[in-house]
Amino acid sequence: MRFYVVFTVILTIGLRINSVAQNTSYDSKFKAGVDDFKQGRYTLAMEKLLPLTSTGSIYSYSEYAHYYYSLAAYQARKYKESKQMLLQLINRFPSWNKLNEVHYLLGANSLATGQWKEGFQYFDKIKDSSFSKDIQSTKHFYLSRVSDLASLVNLQKQYPQDREIALAVVQFIQKSARPSATDLSYANQLIKQFKLDKEGDTKSENHPKVSVAKRDNQWTKGYFNVSVLLPFRIEEYLVSKRRTNQFAYDYYLGLLIAKTKLKSEGIDVRLWSYDVSNENKQMNEVTSDNAFQQSDLVIGPLYQGPFEIAAEYAMSAKMYMLNPLSTDGTLVENSTNIYLGHPSIAFQM
Repeated sequence: MRFYVVFTVILTIGLRINSVAQNTSYDSKFKAGVDDFKQGRYTLAMEKLLPLTSTGSIYSYSEYAHYYYSLAAYQARKYKESKQMLLQLINRFPSWNKLNEVHYLLGANSLATGQWKEGFQYFDKIKDSSFSKDIQSTKHFYLSRVSDLASLVNLQKQYPQDREIALAVVQFIQKSARPSATDLSYANQLIKQFKLDKEGDTKSENHPKVSVAKRDNQWTKGYFNVSVLLPFRIEEYLVSKRRTNQFAYDYYLGLLIAKTKLKSEGIDVRLWSYDVSNENKQMNEVTSDNAFQQSDLVIGPLYQGPFEIAAEYAMSAKMYMLNPLSTDGTLVENSTNIYLGHPSIAFQM
């Protein structure tokens, strides 16, 4: 945008005088808004972040203020506000390096309001294959909430190659109390075409995961978020005096000691603990947690099923993972972000 010379001079002088105070104030407001978002106070987060998205403001984290506002609005089911802010973000910052996240969230907003064509178009803009499973999960979540077969069949005819729509049609027919012979024949046709299981693929019914765009200063923000996923089994803690999982508490106590030691050396570590045993459902719930999504390092989980879910999420979210107990070298094969706390058996040999 072109300005007159006099306006440029005035703006430059004003910015030089107020830049330090403005940045400090904006940083404080941004942090407060993000903290509200992490704690699930979405409406408060929107109120605090909205002033930072003003088209007249000059702020180094404006893109992230836009995105977090949109994400908070989406979580609060205020889809119109979320979409408007995302479109403003694209208009103001067309070269932002997190546009894949923006298009994904736009797609989720569209599906939430039944705008299927628009939602699929936003998803098609994403060329990063790491988004594929999240897109499938989001499609499945909203498609499974369509209440009439005719609408699903109409969608399937519009998008005959879309596997998630075909799956939704099959599952709707299979769950019907008295499906007609024609419907059953249609379902079997889709099962064969898309090579679905006879009972239909099983998918999580949790709310679709929407990734939190990591800030460019992930490693220079002044602190590290560490999530600890161990089998604490809180419900059993007071029931039995003899605990077979005492090692989990001992390990976490060691982490607290390490946290205190690092703090004395000027390194700020923020620990988040999660009770995860051998149930995949527990891990799926954790990946939907706002604080977990901001992790820089994930310690655990210990069991294979949850570990695979966490590893897949960590890879797409650019987190590091550490298995604190295993010596199974296959866990770190073909991965650049997963480590073992102990040498593998092969390495020991």
